[in-house]
Amino acid sequence: MTGTAVLGGVLYAAFGLKPVMDISVVWFFITASFECFIRLRRQPTGHGGNVLRVIRHDFIISIKFNVAAFCGMRIAVSIFSVFAVSLIQQNTPGDLIGKVMAYTSAVTLCAQSAGQTVYGFLFDGFREAVFWC
Repeated sequence: MTGTAVLGGVLYAAFGLKPVMDISVVWFFITASFECFIRLRRQPTGHGGNVLRVIRHDFIISIKFNVAAFCGMRIAVSIFSVFAVSLIQQNTPGDLIGKVMAYTSAVTLCAQSAGQTVYGFLFDGFREAVFWC
């Protein structure tokens, strides 16, 4: 469950369905309006106009990047999680372990949305150099 889903559940419980849906509709149109500002430049492919070669090339590059990024991030997150959870459990009184671990879980789920937002801003900021090759 993401932080957005948790927030939506809290708002639904507090205010009901109609206000949550109204807010969702408003935010949908706000984010959709941002697309008016997207400007993409044409980039020559060097594949001689063969559409299938372009699609194949792009697919191979994206698969390689996604696999490398996924593996690298999973390794980093796994190592960090082992150390962080161990440290939290060592420093928490026995009768509070369940509550502290539930709180930690909730915070990390919410932090995922914040991380995706930061990634989006960084991606925009470094849009001229988002590739490795």
